[in-house]
Amino acid sequence: MNEKKGLNIKRFFKGKAGLYTTMLVTSFATILFAFLFTEVIHATGDVKFCSSCHEMGKFVETYERDTHGGANAVGVKADCTTCHLPQDSSVDYVAAKVVSGTKEVVKHLTGNYSEKEYYENRKNREEFVYSSGCISCHQEIESGNLKTDNEKAKKMHTYYLSKKGTDTKIECVSCHTDVGHNGELRHELIDMDTYPNEE
Repeated sequence: MNEKKGLNIKRFFKGKAGLYTTMLVTSFATILFAFLFTEVIHATGDVKFCSSCHEMGKFVETYERDTHGGANAVGVKADCTTCHLPQDSSVDYVAAKVVSGTKEVVKHLTGNYSEKEYYENRKNREEFVYSSGCISCHQEIESGNLKTDNEKAKKMHTYYLSKKGTDTKIECVSCHTDVGHNGELRHELIDMDTYPNEE
């Protein structure tokens, strides 16, 4: 009995050629997905993207006037995600991005936004400003080689390091309360007469 000429799909995928083809297609699809995923992650983390929602206007304006927003002698900038997402683990970075991003999108789409709420949330700043972002640039703090003559700064950064990894750890923003926004948010977001106890 003569076999039909042409490609037999079942036999092809049972043989080595099918295995190699499947591996090649799977590898290509994985690389393509990883590339697209990485591009999406980066494209949704810069200042341009964050400022596309009107709610972020004041935050972006004050950031751009801050040292970290490029108002420095060399023009170095930290992206929003440098400070507002953890930098010590890719898994934590993506997880925090998904959670915080989803919350912000829901608030934007539902109109459930309040400048007062954002301002009052400053007291929870340790939950959304990550020291790992600070340390990614200010590595001298982590190494204990802080270059300053300010004894108070040396003492406080030594204290920060002594608490790291303990149940009583502190974050950079525990002391640097207005970092990243030029110290302006308390004045930009609120009517100071409404909050007389604020400095």
